[in-house]
Amino acid sequence: MKIALLLTSHILHKKQIKILGMCIKRLLLQTYKCDILFSVSFENDKFKNLFYQNIKNKFDTIHYYEKDNEYKRISQFEHMNILKDYVQYYDYIHICEDDNLYKKNRIETLLNHIIIKNKKDNIEYFAVAEQNYKQPKSKHYLIGMCAYLMKPIVFISFFDIMYNKNTEQYLQSNYCSVLFCNYMQIILWKTQKMYYMNVYNNLYNFIPFHEKNKYTLAYLEFKNLHYFSKKICITHFIEIDLFECPNIMLNDILKHYKIKKNKLHQYITMEKYAKLKNLIISFYFIKF
Repeated sequence: MKIALLLTSHILHKKQIKILGMCIKRLLLQTYKCDILFSVSFENDKFKNLFYQNIKNKFDTIHYYEKDNEYKRISQFEHMNILKDYVQYYDYIHICEDDNLYKKNRIETLLNHIIIKNKKDNIEYFAVAEQNYKQPKSKHYLIGMCAYLMKPIVFISFFDIMYNKNTEQYLQSNYCSVLFCNYMQIILWKTQKMYYMNVYNNLYNFIPFHEKNKYTLAYLEFKNLHYFSKKICITHFIEIDLFECPNIMLNDILKHYKIKKNKLHQYITMEKYAKLKNLIISFYFIKF
């Protein structure tokens, strides 16, 4: 089977380039050989030059896609949107993080799980979770970013819907990965064509290139609120609350900051709230 590894990065730290080089070496050493599609952007000329010296000039077998962004911050899913035009030629695609060092047998291990499941149950779409996971009884069950091997159609259709609904601005947001997982969850809930399987092996190591990267919005907890501004924290919890996630309580964050619900309009407009809610609802009417 032909597999593409999708790697994205907006380079804004010198240490990030060093870790990125380590990440790429692991991808090239995979026991199951894959193509690497890499979309990259830069914070400034200094990091761009360092990238060429230490990455692009050393790893010439990678397919590079450089985002001309005039040094504006580019999100992971904006980069992914660039790569969606190239993944249709593969049997499976794998989303890679630029601060993860993957074990050499990662792709081979995941693919073997998929082959066994395909022969047994003839399931069409796949995702693999490296965490405890149960089939949800509710369509509102929310999981983290754990879609590691999937059919290109699942990936491509997500971006098509974002554009068809004129909601492509959410690709720029930090919580777009939550939207993406919610989208896949609904495919599973509606069609049963997608299957999440547990892989209990630890197939990667996480190495943050900056201290703040240990505390991302995706895993925001009370113990690390101080890493973000109050407005970012509250806005994030309001947005996540739209997914009816049982693990994240909007009331708790409001109580922590001593904010009344009738003051929420100071952090997110009703227009933005309604547009995001309508986008999520539209996922339920997708046909596969």
